[in-house]
Amino acid sequence: VKRSASQGRCAERVWMASVERVCVAVRIRPALGEECEELVALEAVDGHMVVLRKDLGTDICSFDRVFDESASQDEMYSVAQGLVSSFLSGVNCTIFAYGQTGTGKTYTLSGRLLMELCDGDSASVSESSLHSTPGLQHRRNLDAITLDELASDPEKGIVGRAVEEIFGYMGSRAGSPHTPGSHVEMELSCSYVEIYQERIYDLLGALSLEQPGTSTSSVVDWVRTPTGSKTQARVRLPHTRAVMKSLEIREDPRKGEVSVPGVTWVSCESETDVYNVLREGAKRRAISSTTMNVRSSRSHTVLQLVLQQKHSTTLSNAKPSVTTLRSKFNFVDLAGSEKWKVHSGADMSESRVSELTSINQSLSALGNCINALSQRGRSHIPFRDSKLTRLLADSLGGNTKTTFIATLAPTESAAEESYSTLKFALRAQRVVSHAVVNESLDPEVLLERYREEITRLRSRVCSLEAELKESSMHRTSSPGSPVRSPISTERQQGMTWSAVETSPASSTGSFLHTVSGSAAGTSEL
Repeated sequence: VKRSASQGRCAERVWMASVERVCVAVRIRPALGEECEELVALEAVDGHMVVLRKDLGTDICSFDRVFDESASQDEMYSVAQGLVSSFLSGVNCTIFAYGQTGTGKTYTLSGRLLMELCDGDSASVSESSLHSTPGLQHRRNLDAITLDELASDPEKGIVGRAVEEIFGYMGSRAGSPHTPGSHVEMELSCSYVEIYQERIYDLLGALSLEQPGTSTSSVVDWVRTPTGSKTQARVRLPHTRAVMKSLEIREDPRKGEVSVPGVTWVSCESETDVYNVLREGAKRRAISSTTMNVRSSRSHTVLQLVLQQKHSTTLSNAKPSVTTLRSKFNFVDLAGSEKWKVHSGADMSESRVSELTSINQSLSALGNCINALSQRGRSHIPFRDSKLTRLLADSLGGNTKTTFIATLAPTESAAEESYSTLKFALRAQRVVSHAVVNESLDPEVLLERYREEITRLRSRVCSLEAELKESSMHRTSSPGSPVRSPISTERQQGMTWSAVETSPASSTGSFLHTVSGSAAGTSEL
């Protein structure tokens, strides 16, 4: 029990840490368009293994879950169901989506409609890219995507399904009869930020004009279509005209927590409120068309849900008490990794070079932290090398249950990137987290719990004493039972007895048999 200065006379209590390693799931997306003519380099085996065939040989990797090309969004949600249950119980949770650009990270977390919203305005990508990219269904009037459509999207991602389960739980607790004298209050709030070129932006905050001379929110850049032809496309860069003010990371030395002062928090009373946050945030996210992906996320996004549960009860002494559970759930959609050599021959603008450099540096910093955490005895973890790792330091081996979803492309041309992703996922599996239930209690509640525990333990001791006496009497009355030696009253109360048993088959004649009842009784304590 430790005293929390921020909560006055209330005491903050966390239960014993649950030590477990990071969970890793792998998803292999289907081949699209011209990829269907390529050789398949990846294969899922038995739901737990991935076979990668390369020029230099074959690699077999084992993970917690492996999903093949036929896996549905509903099947993918099974990865997060355990985390949602822990989140509702007061434990911090995080899901990372990691992988090469164009392998389905945003689709897995957000779903089809929210992924389309990331296109921004109708000029986000070139006309040739729209018609040449298989499976790309671009919506001209993005405002026509209603909140009801997002809620009923059959291809909704992990975020939408988790939100449904959370509000289902909140509704059941609000509508169910509680224990007499008890009351439960729940509040869910969320924030939505992106990390773009090592700057943190609030996707829900007000916009500020830092470059008033720019009249458009998009720029013209050269991109290559999936067929290899070079074309001009208008790429949406929300940080050119309506530039969102960047925020800084602050660390609370008393609590040891990292936060972003000034970020917008939205109180959500229904699923619709969360979908509205997702819709507005998706429209502002930085995306552009690249060689590997027509709709590529150029920033890391972090959607954080915070659930606060206040349980008001009346104690046996008629005193009121309040128990508070506070947990957070991070959904991290990482920008896609991309090799420099895929851009060979492309005339990239300065902004594109800066984007690619920043993405690779932050992903490299994440890999370095994972590598350091996977090594036993490593004292220094380079969290401060990147805004991404510093913001999510607690999700990497800290007080958080963490799951990584590694997304892969099945084709031979992507084998090198798939190999890098699998190596990262294998290292992540070795990271250990120490998640606890974050609970704040009144001192009266703590005393009441201690009294109940003491009463339970005393009852257990009495039960053990009765069992020991009954066992002793049975041994005395049974034929051939050991002859009990006289035992003082004090030793009987201490539950220590000894007996001498004569063995007819023994050449030595007897041996001493001693049982320590006091140790048996205190083991339960």
